Amino acid sequence: MYCSQCGALIQTGARFCQNCGRSLVTPSPPVEANQPGPVQQNLRLWNPNASALWGIVFTPVFSTYLHLQNWKALTEPDRQKQAQLWFVGSIIWVVVAMLVARADIRLPLYHLLVWAFLIAWYFAFGRGQRRYIIEKVGATYSRKPILKALFVTLGLLFLLGFVLGFVLAAFPGTAST
Repeated sequence: MYCSQCGALIQTGARFCQNCGRSLVTPSPPVEANQPGPVQQNLRLWNPNASALWGIVFTPVFSTYLHLQNWKALTEPDRQKQAQLWFVGSIIWVVVAMLVARADIRLPLYHLLVWAFLIAWYFAFGRGQRRYIIEKVGATYSRKPILKALFVTLGLLFLLGFVLGFVLAAFPGTAST
């Protein structure tokens, strides 16, 4: 190989021309802030901020599920496992909350506990996904429409309420008198 500037013979593996000092390493182009990183550019994801906010209305199950789906699409197995734990925890929380409400058990801190779960999830895990997506995919990534997910969630919550209501009606001794 020969130097493109002075024409001198270049040794194999050299980083600079020994004759003129020209760099032989081609610099990589700088990455802009909104330019996608190493993750697929045509990736469609749920907006992590929108899903977190809708979790206030539709329980944390909604938010944790959409974040789980994003981690699957981003092919991040460690974060996907963490998201699965949060998702299962949120399902358990919703079932317990529905049973508590059905049994008319009064918890003075019930609403505080609901907010505490959402806040803990968001700050411990949820908001990190937004930063990750912007860093690895870019701020202009393609977003999945959230309306379909909202309707599916409404249907699942209705079904869960119906099933729990049916089960509790079958065992009338479990509810308070």
